[in-house]
Order: sequence, then structure tokens, then C-alpha cells
Amino acid sequence: MTQIRHKSTGRVLCHCSDDSLEYADLTRADLRGADLEGVNLLGADLRGANLTGASLVGADLRFADLTGAVLRGADLSQANLGTAQFSMADLQDANLFSANLLGADLFGANLVRANLEASWLGGADLDSAVLSGARLRNACYDVEARWPEGFNPQRRGARLTATIDLNRAATMVRQAA
Repeated sequence: MTQIRHKSTGRVLCHCSDDSLEYADLTRADLRGADLEGVNLLGADLRGANLTGASLVGADLRFADLTGAVLRGADLSQANLGTAQFSMADLQDANLFSANLLGADLFGANLVRANLEASWLGGADLDSAVLSGARLRNACYDVEARWPEGFNPQRRGARLTATIDLNRAATMVRQAA
């Protein structure tokens, strides 16, 4: 059995019957302030979950479904979010510093004032996302990334790269391991 605890109080927020959170069904779970730092949530179903203020630093959320989830003020820095589904998710004020968002679906996501600095956005779908005040300095993206109509990521400090920098890719692989 796995327990998810609050990052400040240590209070148990959720009991999961499995020993792992890989592919866990956490649909609509109330995980506000959860301590999920470095946790493997590969393929987890977090649709509609409330992760406001949660710590997901360095977590593995590849292939996870966070459609419609609330992640306001959540810390996802250095998290592996490759191919995760964040469509219509609320990531206002979230910290995604140096996160791997390769192929992530952020269609219609609320990224108001989100920190995406130094993140990898190759192939990410940000079409219809709300990026008011989002910080993109030193974020990298490729030609496959999709942005809201009329949005210019380079004006916000993001860099278009032909391919992912191999040193950056090696760092991301080490962080995900």
C-alpha cells in the first residue's frame, strides 16, 4: 500500500492499494499540497485531480493523463512530463523550470504566470493555451511545437532548436532515472 502525504503537515491525503503509483487511478483525487517529489507516476490517471500547491519536483509523469487537473502553484521543476496530457489543465503560477515537456499535450491549458524557463517543449502542443505572463526564458522548442495563434515564443526568450541539445538530453535522461 502506498500513501500520499501533505508536504508540510505529513497528513495522509490518499491511500493507494498498490505498492506503486505507476498507472494509478487518481481520477478527481484531492491531492492539494501533496508531496510527490521524485515519485514515479508513469501513466497515472490524474484527470480532474486537484494538485494545487503540490510538490512534483523531479517526478516522472510520462504518459500520465492530467486532463482538466488543477495544478495552481504546483512545483513541477525538473519533472519528466513527456507525452503527458494536460489539455484544459490549470497550471496558473506553476513552476515548470527545466521540465521535460517533449510531446506534451497542453491544448487549452491555463499557463498564466507559469515558469517554463529552461524547459524542453519539443513537439509540445500549446495550441489555445493561455500564456499571459508565462516565463519562457531559455526554454527550447522545435518546429513540431504548436503555439497559440499569433504567439511568438522567441519574444518571450524561448529558443527554436533544430534538434534537442545532446548535453541537455543526457541531463534529462539522468534526471528521469
